[in-house]
Amino acid sequence: MKTFILLSAIPGSGKSTWANQYVKEHKNVHIVASDEVRQRLTGSAQCFDKEALVWETFLSDINNLAKNEEDVTVIGDSTNLQNKYRKFYNEATPGFDKHVLVLFKIPYEKYQKFAKLFVVLGLLSCLLLAILAAVNSSLAVCELGACRWISLGGLGSFQPAELLKMGLVFYLAQLVAARKREEKLEKNDFWIPFSIVSILSIIFVVFFQQDLGSTVVIVAIILAILLMSGMPWKNIAIVIGIIALGGVGSILISPHRMERLMTFNGDGDSDSSYHIENAMIAIGTG
Repeated sequence: MKTFILLSAIPGSGKSTWANQYVKEHKNVHIVASDEVRQRLTGSAQCFDKEALVWETFLSDINNLAKNEEDVTVIGDSTNLQNKYRKFYNEATPGFDKHVLVLFKIPYEKYQKFAKLFVVLGLLSCLLLAILAAVNSSLAVCELGACRWISLGGLGSFQPAELLKMGLVFYLAQLVAARKREEKLEKNDFWIPFSIVSILSIIFVVFFQQDLGSTVVIVAIILAILLMSGMPWKNIAIVIGIIALGGVGSILISPHRMERLMTFNGDGDSDSSYHIENAMIAIGTG
């Protein structure tokens, strides 16, 4: 019997651990991992310069094991999050007698315990960046009037807004789930912590970091969680209205955002319209 086991899950969910344990408990089992193929071909599992070759080799290695051995089990270790990829490997491995798909549950319970810690660390890192920028520290990386990165020296740099985004997802989702169980989703027990964390997050990113792009992502996270919570539309509409007013205000009080807005009407100068003009050139030239 020739069996192909295709794993499907996000990175870090335990696919490789499960595969290695399966190898220990069963005979004649081989693992073909996309990361190992990438390491072999490029010298690094994080190098994505030869992806076409990586996936061609990944499939070839799987099929070669089916050709060369009579009684074998092959585990395909890669994410395969979309059905089209699962279907593809089912059809592209005809040498196997049996196909098995193993799906991994996201261990959200583990992360749920650290929801408050994630959002607190995100807010504190944003506050630290604001303080470093205020005292003109070299640790705050500032460009074009915006300070969005903390320098880590030889280790590179760190953007606090990214940690804050992750913290918001965990914390707000956990808050909604807890208040729904308690039937307090529309009460102050939900709205007070929700409003405090959301407003602080937007203030830190908009006013201290001058990062409108990250603000849009944060607002999208907040609205998406509200929509998924089952909150009445009238409450969601109020939140959208407040956010819209805040967005207009942040544009009006910020000169560089007004300049960017004017470029769409052709009223910006050569500096402020630089990105728009080059984007149009790129589209025009294909």
